Order: sequence, then C-alpha cells, then structure tokens
Amino acid sequence: MNGVNMGRWSDAHTAKHVTIWLAKPLPKSFTLQVQAQAAGLNAGKPVKVKVGKQIKAIIFGADFSTQTLTFDLNETVHKIEFVPADPFSPARRWGGADTRVIAIHFAQIAITPK
Repeated sequence: MNGVNMGRWSDAHTAKHVTIWLAKPLPKSFTLQVQAQAAGLNAGKPVKVKVGKQIKAIIFGADFSTQTLTFDLNETVHKIEFVPADPFSPARRWGGADTRVIAIHFAQIAITPK
C-alpha cells in the first residue's frame, strides 16, 4: 500500500467516491464511526457520507480523528458512500513519484446497531 502502514487512502484514479458494499443490509438504526485523516486541502473540508437517500457530512483534519454519524433508515441499504471534497495528486502538488489522487486516509470504519 505504498508505504502506508494503517488503513487505505481514497484514490480517485480508482473511483471518484469510496463505496463500501455490504453483503447484509445495514441496520435500520445505527451509528457509523470513521477513523480517518485528510490530506492537503481536504483537511477541514466536509466529506459527504451517503447512506441510502440520506446525505450527511463529516470533517477530518490533517491528523487522525474519529467522527461519528447516526443514521435512521426507512429503506434497505447495502452500501455506504464517501465523497471527498478535493482529491489531488501528491506528485503534482509536491513532486515525487506518488501518482495516486488522494483525499482521505481511512484507518477504521465501524457500524454499531442502535
């Protein structure tokens, strides 16, 4: 994972949004905990979180933090989608060989039924 020891970076070369597909539907009521950090200009900008028809936002800084969102669903949902604010290429911005188009470094995601 390109020298990353924990988690995974979003990479807009692969997909503009980070989509997590689940084999079983999400609980009708749950909390979503996300431990992550933002890269570059993404720090302090909202990341949209789409679950079914609901869209909420979380904000991460340059250091890892854990943010929590609560969802109450009226539909069956099998995916969670994260939409970063401003993906960028480290190679273009700072030089070097890292050509990924990154925004958010996800360390851990937890779903807890309410």
